[in-house]
Formats: sequence, C-alpha cells, structure tokens
Amino acid sequence: MGDRVAVLNAGRLEALLPARELWRYPPTEFVARFLGLANIVPLQLTGDAAVATPWGVLPLAGPPPAGATRLLIRPDSMSLDPKGPLRGVVAALTFRGDHTTVHVNPLSGDGPALEVRLRETDPPAVGQTVALSVDRPGVLFLS
Repeated sequence: MGDRVAVLNAGRLEALLPARELWRYPPTEFVARFLGLANIVPLQLTGDAAVATPWGVLPLAGPPPAGATRLLIRPDSMSLDPKGPLRGVVAALTFRGDHTTVHVNPLSGDGPALEVRLRETDPPAVGQTVALSVDRPGVLFLS
C-alpha cells in the first residue's frame, strides 16, 4: 500500500496524487472515467457564471479555470429538488444498499444519461420527470 496512486494511460502518467485527492478531484477526463465517473460533457459556457448541459443550464460559482474543456458532475453531489436547474426523465434505477443509482435522460432526448446517487429512501419511479440541484463542490472542470 502506498500513500499516492499513479494512473497510467498508454504508458504515460496521467496522475500521481494521494488517493483521496485523486478520487475527489480527478485532473483529467481519462482519470475520471477510469474511476467510474461518467457524468462528463463538453464545457459550453452561457456566460461567466453558467454552463449549458444536456439536462439544463447549471449556475457556476465563477468562471472555469483556463484550459478546462469538459465538465464533470459527481453522481453523489446531486439531490432531488423541484427548483433544481437540471431536469430529465428517470430511465433506470438500481438499488445499491446505502443509495440508489438513478439514470436520468435529458428531457430533449439528446445527450447521455446523467448518473445520480440518491440516498433518499423513496426514489423516483422510472418514467418520472425529476429536477435536481447540485452541490458546488460536485462540479469539476477537466482538461
């Protein structure tokens, strides 16, 4: 066991970070996907304080860092919220013991499903339209 984790991509070092930092803040899209994080979309700014996603316009705390090209929304950073900016239709549910993984398709039908990990004991039903809010620390910019 070590105190840092190295992630290699085709023989090239993608990341060398403490495990907690690597998990919380993957530096690249490759590392995020390697860790199983799939809520990644191209960065499409609608102004300095918002970004367009297939699920709606997400307000940001500030402009993204220079060089950022992709947006990651951590699956554990979202919650059901009727006033939330992200919307979609529940496509699938998977009970995982301490949470339910919910796959949410964009209302437009255009774009990938959003993976959401809900701790609610009563998850929405398949086919139900939902709105989601996102905790700011769960929105990451990737190079």
